[in-house]
Amino acid sequence: TECEYINNKNTIQGRIKLIKNYIVFQTNSIFDISMYKTNFKYRIASRKEDIDQKKKQIIIPLNLIQQMIYRNFLFYTQALEVFLYNGKSYFFNFYEFNVLESFVRHLKEKYKLYEIKLPEIINDPMEYFINKNYTNDWVENRLSTIKYLLLINKFSGRTYNDASQYLIFPWVLNNYTDIKNKDNYRKMQYSMATQDEEHLEAIKKEYNKGKRYRKKSF
Repeated sequence: TECEYINNKNTIQGRIKLIKNYIVFQTNSIFDISMYKTNFKYRIASRKEDIDQKKKQIIIPLNLIQQMIYRNFLFYTQALEVFLYNGKSYFFNFYEFNVLESFVRHLKEKYKLYEIKLPEIINDPMEYFINKNYTNDWVENRLSTIKYLLLINKFSGRTYNDASQYLIFPWVLNNYTDIKNKDNYRKMQYSMATQDEEHLEAIKKEYNKGKRYRKKSF
């Protein structure tokens, strides 16, 4: 089926196939202008000048896949991120949810045919995260803070493969010149915009001004 391979550098148009016990992605030899003209989601996802026309082939053995997670792309659930045991991941945009569902259905059949253990296929990452009780593991020190933050990012839809959905981490330092100086650590009760007294007072002043205005309005 037609799809795109998305990474944080470019978009690569091509076709994804199930050949024996492999997932194979291959680029199209030429840019498919007909799809560009007729498929609205494709046109938004792939500006013609951003398409990488270099020949590319990705071959993924089914037995190396650890997880597959349904992903949003352009605010639609139409993509799949494939995670391997070696830490690599691949992000494929299928343009339509029903095409994604059809691919996953055929993929399950391949696993059954070749008697390979089916990896986790996660179509509701938030529910999966909650059921795994990762927050409690972090509170009880069974998970490090960095591991917990990575899991939050992963199951809230953030990915290394799409620059528009890249991972988010909280600011901890307000000054990187000396990490041993306690004064350089962020005051966690305040936002990054209000770390110094001058900005904090300015924000409070604006807030109080708005509060007086709201009282007069009512």
